[in-house]
Amino acid sequence: MRLILTGILTLGLLSACSEERSDDCVGANCTVRTDASVDGGTGTDVGADAGNDAGGDAGLGDANGNDGGPNDLGVRPDATLPDTGLGVAIVDFPPQRSLTDAIRTTIVGHTEASSGVTNVNIGGRAASSTDGFRTFRAEVDLAPGQNRIPVQTSGAGPGGSFVTPEAFVVEIQRDEVLLLSPRDVALDDQNGRIFVTDASLAQLLTVEVATGVRRKISGQEQGGGRAFVEPWGLALDLAGNRALVIDRSSEVLFAVDLSSGDRTPISDETSTGVALEDPVGVALDAGRNRALVVDAGLDAVVAIDLASGARTVLSDATLGQGPPMSAPRAIRLDAPNNRAYVADSSASALYIIELASGDRTVSVGTGPFFIEPWGVELDLGANRVFVGDSGQKSVFAIDLTTGARTVVADLVTGTGDLSDARSLVRTRAGTLYVLDSIQDAVLELDPLTGNRSKIADSNNGVGPHFGGSFGVACHPTDPTAPILVSDIFLESIFSVDPRQGDRQVLTGPGGRGPVLDQPYALTYDVAGNRALVSDPVIDAIVAVDLSNGMRSLVSNEVTGTGAPLNGPRGLVVLPNGRALITDSGANSVVTVDLTTGDRVVLSSSAVGTGPSFEEPWGITLGEGAAFVIDSALGEVVRLDLSTGDRTQVPTGTPILVDPRSITHDGNALYVADFGGARIVRVNTTNGDRVVISDATVGRGPRFVAPTGVAAHPAGYLVVVDERDVAYAVEKISGDRVFLSK
Repeated sequence: MRLILTGILTLGLLSACSEERSDDCVGANCTVRTDASVDGGTGTDVGADAGNDAGGDAGLGDANGNDGGPNDLGVRPDATLPDTGLGVAIVDFPPQRSLTDAIRTTIVGHTEASSGVTNVNIGGRAASSTDGFRTFRAEVDLAPGQNRIPVQTSGAGPGGSFVTPEAFVVEIQRDEVLLLSPRDVALDDQNGRIFVTDASLAQLLTVEVATGVRRKISGQEQGGGRAFVEPWGLALDLAGNRALVIDRSSEVLFAVDLSSGDRTPISDETSTGVALEDPVGVALDAGRNRALVVDAGLDAVVAIDLASGARTVLSDATLGQGPPMSAPRAIRLDAPNNRAYVADSSASALYIIELASGDRTVSVGTGPFFIEPWGVELDLGANRVFVGDSGQKSVFAIDLTTGARTVVADLVTGTGDLSDARSLVRTRAGTLYVLDSIQDAVLELDPLTGNRSKIADSNNGVGPHFGGSFGVACHPTDPTAPILVSDIFLESIFSVDPRQGDRQVLTGPGGRGPVLDQPYALTYDVAGNRALVSDPVIDAIVAVDLSNGMRSLVSNEVTGTGAPLNGPRGLVVLPNGRALITDSGANSVVTVDLTTGDRVVLSSSAVGTGPSFEEPWGITLGEGAAFVIDSALGEVVRLDLSTGDRTQVPTGTPILVDPRSITHDGNALYVADFGGARIVRVNTTNGDRVVISDATVGRGPRFVAPTGVAAHPAGYLVVVDERDVAYAVEKISGDRVFLSK
């Protein structure tokens, strides 16, 4: 989002973030832009506007007219001085509020043509410019925690030289270690720290209970030995100064030295015994020098000898008596009673496993039923077990004598966020720590009241969390307009504030109109004040009203004429009241009349010349043509809008690995390469490809699997990742920040 700094002579006027309203002012005099196109006709956003931020953002304000509530910076402007344009400096990247794990990041901006700016100072560093400060950039160092970056301009105007006051315009939270996909937790109570496995970051890390400070223990750039692929289940062997980590993808049980971070496989593909299929949980059975692993593929508990690595089934459908497991997720050892407790998400049950025989019983009793139990923790002193139920966002206590189930915490019991309860640990004092995999957070939970608070997360923006972010769309010209994100898991479209990353569900299950099954790609239809969404499951194009979230059919097998859609993916609006759709099932590009829904094949193996599509996905407009990214070919195809003729953009390197989305910013093409976990710029003339952002190019949180990319009118790229993150990406440095997570 654009952040505006203004100065008139020595008065200096500061206006932050947008043409809507200044949130950062110095002294009593502040400049406010009044742009009627932004704020629903009134052109102002000062005072009480009942939270209406003009249809376009579906009510991102509050009843007092505050766009960001507590996230607003500075004091309210008094709107008394005119905006002459002198001293105006606009920060384009990063957005007003963002999050990173980098120790340094790029700040990029530009000035108004008549600003008179000759110098820009950002965070104590002189910005550089090659065009007389029409554009500028600087690199700033970031300290751990919240960084408030000041910007100051100086120059000359009709009344003489000016220097604007230094004031904060961007806030960047720096977390030294992120939480992106935490999967399991274990507690070192004596040293006041929680261990966490993060599958996406391939890391084992710690969280200090008292401060929330995180540290890397083992993973990328930390520790030697065989690398993690997807570390999942976790158990501590503090006597041996090590952690046991089960890797779900490589099916390896690791021993991790807690001092060095070195990883040593205990059991892998070379070990004897039953082969693991989907290991997700582990417990230490120190008395027998073995680990107990729950495997959701085998529906079994497997014992792994810690000396030899040999694997033996302890309990499954054929070994041990009792009801079989169907998707065991977590295990806790009750050594005094020679048994283990296993949470099974598919059976919606808590199993009790006798270690001597492998016999299984299911805990039964009164109280609310489980839906999808994932976490389990023991409180033997109180003769009970805690169970985290992911399906109903709850934590239960189960009496071990009667089996009675009572709710400890849920959406109505206790205060604080609780979106998931995937893993649990308990301190000797009785406090529970809960891993919430929806919020990607560790919560502290009081089992007496159900109250919970976050001790660690890596989120930016407030509001409902993404469940499966996939597609992204930016307004073509208005940098203040919401960023739209499609969520295939939640069957929803999110509206994201481009300044602070706040999220609202624009439309989802229960809303009005045809039900979305798998909202895939989306685009702005500015003329209709709506978004267009492709859904390859219901084979339809659906419109979503931006003012109220109401859905309506644009085109499907009963709406409009022409061959039915068969797996619509990418879409883009043409200036003539039509849209272009990539139809992956028919390997074609189709035009859709946005009024009638009529469909006409523009390009296919039978229409137009050139190489045939194999799996067309993303599509964008630029240079008087359309460009299609073909996921199967790994190539970009130029499409003539008149004839449907296809011309492959020359192949370059690197080779694209399962590209999903494409955008054109007016100068070049950018491709979201899902398989390569990167964004690639493509020259449409000679096919040259340059990785502009990935694990080795650019600073900040790494991509895991980018699925969508869109050019933002402020000049950066917005990238969504299937790990439920929206990034802002600077196109020259490749620096990345979390815009919304």
